[in-house]
Amino acid sequence: MEIKGPNYRVWYDPANIVVSFEGILQVGGPEEYQPIAELLSKVLETNPLCFTLDMRALTMLNASGINELYKFAIAARTHGGLRLVVRASKSIAWQAEALPNLKKFNPNVEMTYD
Repeated sequence: MEIKGPNYRVWYDPANIVVSFEGILQVGGPEEYQPIAELLSKVLETNPLCFTLDMRALTMLNASGINELYKFAIAARTHGGLRLVVRASKSIAWQAEALPNLKKFNPNVEMTYD
């Protein structure tokens, strides 16, 4: 599964259960993030024990996108002991500031930084 826009790409690697984000993701409100939300939901429906979000190549994400990630963290919390690993980069300011807040919405979030 892959979603592409003019400046971004989001894709799923089922062999490793990793959803990767790359580029600059600044679409409009929640309705424009719907395809990405659906991709994340489909992965959750497979009931994995561990799920990784690789954000290291995503240089920009607007507030609507960050809110969608927070909603996803809440949805993932309802999947029992699912371990949600978030790979991030401390050199990208928005990631260092916003992504640690995922733990507030889901205590099973594990942050890893490059």
